[in-house]
Amino acid sequence: MRKRSLFWYLVLAGALALSAFNCGDDDEDGQDVVTDMGTDIPDEVTPDVTPDVTPDVTPDVTPDTPTDPVEPFNPTETEPNDDLDTADEVEVGDTIRGQIGEPFTDPYYGLFPDRDYFLLTAEAGTVIQLTLDEEETAITPYIMVYGPMDKQVIDRRLPVSTPGGTRQIFLPLDGEYLLRVDDYTNLLYLGGDQQTPSPVGGDSYTYVLSITSVTPSPIDQTLPMDVSNTSLAANNGVLVYKLALTAGDYLAVDVDGLDIGSDLDPALLLMNGDMSDLLAINDDEWLDAGWYDPYLRYMATATGTAYLVLDYWDLEGDDSKHDIDAWLVDDLYTEQEPTLGVAWDWPYADLSWPLEVTSGAAAPVTGTIGEYIVSSDDYIMLDFDYYGIGELSEGDTVEITVTPTAVGTAAVQPWVGMGVAVDDEEDGPQFYTVWEAIYGPDGVARLEATAIMDGAYYVMVGDYRNYTARVLADVVGSDEMTYEVQAVESTREVTDIELPLVWEEADLSQPGEVDWFFFETPAGTDDTLLVRGSSTQFVLYFYLFAMTGTDTDLVGQILDGGENYLLVPIEEEVPLQLAIWNYGEWPVGTAAYALDIQTMISPERPTTPAATEGTTDSFGDDEDNAVNVTGTNAIYHGNLNGTGVTFDPDVFEVALTEGQLLIATTFSTTGGSDDDADTILLLDGAAIEETIGNDDYGDAVFSQVSYIVPPGGAGDYFVTVRPYCSTSACWYGAYGLYLQVFGD
Repeated sequence: MRKRSLFWYLVLAGALALSAFNCGDDDEDGQDVVTDMGTDIPDEVTPDVTPDVTPDVTPDVTPDTPTDPVEPFNPTETEPNDDLDTADEVEVGDTIRGQIGEPFTDPYYGLFPDRDYFLLTAEAGTVIQLTLDEEETAITPYIMVYGPMDKQVIDRRLPVSTPGGTRQIFLPLDGEYLLRVDDYTNLLYLGGDQQTPSPVGGDSYTYVLSITSVTPSPIDQTLPMDVSNTSLAANNGVLVYKLALTAGDYLAVDVDGLDIGSDLDPALLLMNGDMSDLLAINDDEWLDAGWYDPYLRYMATATGTAYLVLDYWDLEGDDSKHDIDAWLVDDLYTEQEPTLGVAWDWPYADLSWPLEVTSGAAAPVTGTIGEYIVSSDDYIMLDFDYYGIGELSEGDTVEITVTPTAVGTAAVQPWVGMGVAVDDEEDGPQFYTVWEAIYGPDGVARLEATAIMDGAYYVMVGDYRNYTARVLADVVGSDEMTYEVQAVESTREVTDIELPLVWEEADLSQPGEVDWFFFETPAGTDDTLLVRGSSTQFVLYFYLFAMTGTDTDLVGQILDGGENYLLVPIEEEVPLQLAIWNYGEWPVGTAAYALDIQTMISPERPTTPAATEGTTDSFGDDEDNAVNVTGTNAIYHGNLNGTGVTFDPDVFEVALTEGQLLIATTFSTTGGSDDDADTILLLDGAAIEETIGNDDYGDAVFSQVSYIVPPGGAGDYFVTVRPYCSTSACWYGAYGLYLQVFGD
């Protein structure tokens, strides 16, 4: 009955596969966390894990007849503890007895293994040691460690190959960490391993998990540091190196596996002098050194001691030989690869290169656009360079230029962007690319970028030709293709306007140039603000911001240029700022635009109406017998009929005047049952030269079209509802049509 996108099935399959094999998702490169370094690590203290009170295990009454001792089962684990919401709370020093139960069957998604979840609260700098004893060898247990839960800094899988095996893990932040015990045998089965005839698990498959605290002994090192280890520390032991840094030092640390095909997968962490603050963290470098070797960078903000921690993910085996190199970078004006890191997740250390924002002529940093990386036959990863420019306050404006250096007859065609890293209260750590521009006629990429919120900002540089030539053979870039990037403080110029503003014409002559407009909505209005932008080139972007107190909130955007609109509901008087910027002067020429801002009549969209509301159309509503629409908020109930691919379309006639906005939306009148039609909407009329159409709108099988009547375009317009058809059949059924007309 329905069209269903293959994409959603792939997403579902991928989610199940990741749930079964969470064994490599540790590529969360991100942002340095800058805090002051304190004193040296305090004296080593081994926690007292002896209970304060020794429990009285002597029975009050001695039975007359001896009986076999009854061993308590699962003294700590409390089933069900199969997810985060039902996790058992545990502490350092606890010994947990648990079981791997039978896999359960979900009616929609199939088999799921039993997993035991525990929440452990710990302080920053704690090293815990996990010991797992199996009582039944039919299972192959391992431990997952995530956390802390509000930051998600670490993600480790710790296999335990033999009963009594121990693993260590470093906890870098204060907070609550999640421990999860899995049976790897079940995951292999669920992943399709044909060698496993059936999943295992049951009441007899038990384990004992002990959690203790250990204190590593820091190893003194001087920079530059070059340490070669022939193997991992025993029991996956955490290694700690003690370094001395001076404010302004730019530290680089690289870990490389020495065996060909090594599965070495460590993480690098940098802690302050008393192990209380995480300064930087990096898990995977991605470029140059492979998928798993980390590469950490950090600019010291204070003089003192720092601790470099080397922790491991899931490796057990002999291919663990590795080098640890640490050094201070001397030349901060020549970018050194890799520079691909961005603050995707706080507080992951990024691999960005420092770029100073100056108040005058800036000393540029020289960079390169490197070769692309091939990760499969049909996927490539392009080289981008990232530069950290530090903290900006809302309203700060930076002018960024990227000047290519010609190589023979070829030169870089630069693309430049600026983004911000924030720790969003609802969505967690996020990175937003806010402004971007491509090169102009002189080959230079320029960007007037204004901070729209407080935060840590980054500049990104790429080669525009790589965007337009994704075929592997046509992708460009090499170490010889160089550029210079610089950032200078600038001043944002804002133009005050009053509403209504009717088709004000302006232009943006430079790529990356931004026009700012400030205006206030009428007090006490409940109407809708209509912002329309018209350009002959698809290079202008429109951002509308609401200025509420000290915050700047994005309330709407037009991202494709051309003629488009924003509709913003107005509930109270609020100051607004509209930014219009020239993404790229392409083709060469002035980027002219016209701007129209006014308030419109705003009918409320009704909920799904009952069958008695509105007007029910009849079979045969073609253009010669169209339903005549009146009013600004009309609802119609229809039914698409036909045989095979021969169908009867339903047509609705709407009379529109200059400047009005029409939005037509189909929806379900049956509660989303199989009796719904799969609609397509078409719009024709007085000033429309080519039919406007839409198939699926949103996440359903319904449709939406919209149109603004241009100057001189008043007249009759026709909304056509027809079914979606394959080569042999159409999807008939009931539908609702909601017609909105904005404007007088």
